[in-house]
Amino acid sequence: MKIKRWYYAEMNEENINQTEDIRSSTQSVIKYLRKAIIEGEYPANSFLPPQRQLADTMGVGQWLIRMALKQLEVEGLIESSRGRGTRVLPLPNKKKMNKIAFIHQHLNINSHKMEQYHIRNGVLQQLQKYNYNYNEFDVCNKNNIDSQNNTNAIPLFIEDLPTLIDKYNAFVFIEASDSKIIDFINDLKKRHLPTVVANLETDLFFSATCVDHENISFCAVKSLAEMGHERIAYLGAYPTTYFYGKSLDGYKKGMSAMELPIEESLIAFCDYSFPLYAYDACKKLLQQQYPPTAIVAARDSIASGTCHAIDEAGYTIGRDISVIGYDDITWDGPEKILTTFREPCLDMGIVAVEMLDERIRNGWKPPEKRILETPLIIRRSAGPVPVKINNNRQGQPKETNVLTK
Repeated sequence: MKIKRWYYAEMNEENINQTEDIRSSTQSVIKYLRKAIIEGEYPANSFLPPQRQLADTMGVGQWLIRMALKQLEVEGLIESSRGRGTRVLPLPNKKKMNKIAFIHQHLNINSHKMEQYHIRNGVLQQLQKYNYNYNEFDVCNKNNIDSQNNTNAIPLFIEDLPTLIDKYNAFVFIEASDSKIIDFINDLKKRHLPTVVANLETDLFFSATCVDHENISFCAVKSLAEMGHERIAYLGAYPTTYFYGKSLDGYKKGMSAMELPIEESLIAFCDYSFPLYAYDACKKLLQQQYPPTAIVAARDSIASGTCHAIDEAGYTIGRDISVIGYDDITWDGPEKILTTFREPCLDMGIVAVEMLDERIRNGWKPPEKRILETPLIIRRSAGPVPVKINNNRQGQPKETNVLTK
């Protein structure tokens, strides 16, 4: 079988990192031989060419071939016997042949972390549907052990992540915020091991499912402006964390698109996305001479604190001041009144495993992001600007600094 030209052509097409020498890459050899066996180029019960011939054909050292064959024997694809050579074994259930590590960090079932819980359900649902063999890990730092993990996941110190590489050949993560997890995923990328992140909230170049946070804020501003609002505020965590920078960018682009001034006094930040921090930040917005008539909250937990401050100040939510949030999960008010963009948590987990399955079956692919839709859920927290406010408060001159659009 002629494979040399095909082998190098494939490596070029896949744009392997040029700093890696493919001639010294055991993983590349394992990947090629595994694929050739699975796809029937070496049929069951046939014998592989001698090690020297494989090494010459692929242009690698014979010791690399020996290491690759040992790994394939561990995987149950081949068996070696002295004097006879290396025989290809009949394939077991293809799904069972791949062992997947499902990894998340500090997953607790409470209102603030419920998005991770629903994403986890989507991942598990699809892994079981595809009949994959997997283990679930909950990762923590050695100096920050989370004793409240109430899933069946195996606890794992984050420093021990590299030990999984020799035991698993595919990986799926929920989010990727810790620098050590990011470094580990980058290492998996270099090895071309199938890896997908469910709900990637940053600009990292990983295969992942995600939502368009910039577009969510843009659409929130557009919806409020079309209802007559001009003094539209933004309230979120600081833009250097998670997706909040994109959320703020979307707010500014929405204001510009609707030809509304971007006022520094109408942009507020809270240290964390918990309701109490948002409550304090919103109180400062409402103390202005001309408070906003609408607020875009970057997350529903932020909207919870925002609405509490609005209510405490004597305004009616949805009539005097409108609020639009995002996620439809972390709202902790007694009644669901919030107009919000729904985060597709379950689907992000399901689609992440679908992407992983594609990479297991078809081999390595360049990093890809699949953006899922976030439907707007209409409730009573957002409505038209009142006529009285429209004629008075919004027509007053602005006394704040105006940022460049």
